[in-house]
Amino acid sequence: MVAENHPRPDRRVWPPTEQQQFAPRAHTVTSRAVWRLLTRGLEAFLPERAVTPQMVRYVDAPPVGELPVFMAGEAGFGLHLPSRDGGHRPEREIFVRGREGQSIGSIGIVIVGSSPKVGSRLIDAPRLFRYARELTFETIYDSRDPGSVVAAVQAARAVENIVFLDLALGVGLGAELDPVSRNPSCPLLIRFGSRGSVAVAAYDPHFRPRAISA
Repeated sequence: MVAENHPRPDRRVWPPTEQQQFAPRAHTVTSRAVWRLLTRGLEAFLPERAVTPQMVRYVDAPPVGELPVFMAGEAGFGLHLPSRDGGHRPEREIFVRGREGQSIGSIGIVIVGSSPKVGSRLIDAPRLFRYARELTFETIYDSRDPGSVVAAVQAARAVENIVFLDLALGVGLGAELDPVSRNPSCPLLIRFGSRGSVAVAAYDPHFRPRAISA
């Protein structure tokens, strides 16, 4: 868990201005499964709000102001909530990608709900993965079928990509597991504005952004 006395982020406006946008890199987050999960999640829950790769802005610090957002080093974005009380039962959609010889390959879950339901005032990538695995187990497990325990545990362990959307706060996170180190991170920050607008920020600790020249 990230300590609460995290460094104060640089001030940014949201969405980034032309001077604060960064040039795209060769292998962007939009080529990865977490991006595809975001697009499918929006299609399922918010079809009037669509995102395209051209909308993504790479940043080196989170926007501040009305957003309860912080940066957790290589773990990417996180949310710092004023309280962990309240919230409503989340909606969720589970997407399964099969792998040869395996009944369950990789699982992505889209969660639309209240941030306090995650169970912590600080929502970083490790905490979000714990919450997503709990919801996945809860979704697959059938108390009337003892045999469903095995499938539910396997499904929970197979969660590799998460999209979490809090529509009340107007913010969301996209999380993924590194395919090599298996470390979790939140490289995507989603912001919902007025009139159906969506803004997406991306962070990669291994990418040095360069400002776009005028």
